[in-house]
Amino acid sequence: MTVGLLLSKPEFWAALFGALAAFLLGVVATWWANLNAKRTAGNMAIIALSQMCSLVENARFSLFVREALRAHSIQHRNPYAFEIRPLVGLPDSPPRISPDGLGFLADSHDPDVLNRLLTAERAFTAMIDLLRRHEVVHSKITEKLSAFDPRGNKPFGTDVALEVIGGKLLIDVDVLVEELEKGLPETRDALIKVGKQLFEVLRVQIPIRRFVTFKAVTRTRFADQPLDLPSPLLWRVVSRWLFDFLFKRRRYNKPQDTTVVASDPTPPSITRFPPRSWESPRQPSGTSGP
Repeated sequence: MTVGLLLSKPEFWAALFGALAAFLLGVVATWWANLNAKRTAGNMAIIALSQMCSLVENARFSLFVREALRAHSIQHRNPYAFEIRPLVGLPDSPPRISPDGLGFLADSHDPDVLNRLLTAERAFTAMIDLLRRHEVVHSKITEKLSAFDPRGNKPFGTDVALEVIGGKLLIDVDVLVEELEKGLPETRDALIKVGKQLFEVLRVQIPIRRFVTFKAVTRTRFADQPLDLPSPLLWRVVSRWLFDFLFKRRRYNKPQDTTVVASDPTPPSITRFPPRSWESPRQPSGTSGP
């Protein structure tokens, strides 16, 4: 009797529906907040990949194009590894990818993308370590050369370099330059590839959100807008136009793109010094060379 009386009162149903609506709104708010957190984590990961790719590509260009051409113009021959100056301006805190907010990728249709993402980050970290080691080794070489000839007036040849610098440092810098020459472009390509894979996974995993992306572009155009940039939503354009019209703001006209893209010059190859006998082609035992 008491239950029937309670159910017959409109206040009971109003309180019940109010509590149910509050519960549903709380669930929707939590789901929306989680969705925004996932989108933010995905976008920040793509941005970090873009910064890593730019840093690796700038290092490759500085060491093996600009520096190689500089040394070639001075010596009029292919440069040696110890003549390649180290990269200046490495960041104290290189870009990193935080996996804390990317755990939802393990539940996507491509769960291994998270593993590939972290593998690419480790490859980037290895390149940064090699760049720092190259800077340290080259600094030791510079100290030895400065102690040998502070004024730079003495004749300097390969025989003098081997005697002053020493074989160990020359081998160390050769190995570092060789690893960087091979690893920097490979790491750049891996970052670009995994960035595209991450972008596609995020688009499918969260289809109602947009995500940033980056592409391999010429170094001279790294600050230009992408050619396939989508147009903003119509209501945003109309709102911007009405605001400018009401407050008499000056309308912004997009400048025409007149940038001339120049391709990178062909750099000279870097010669190992001194040559190592164990790296030369071996002849069969019992035969002598020419």
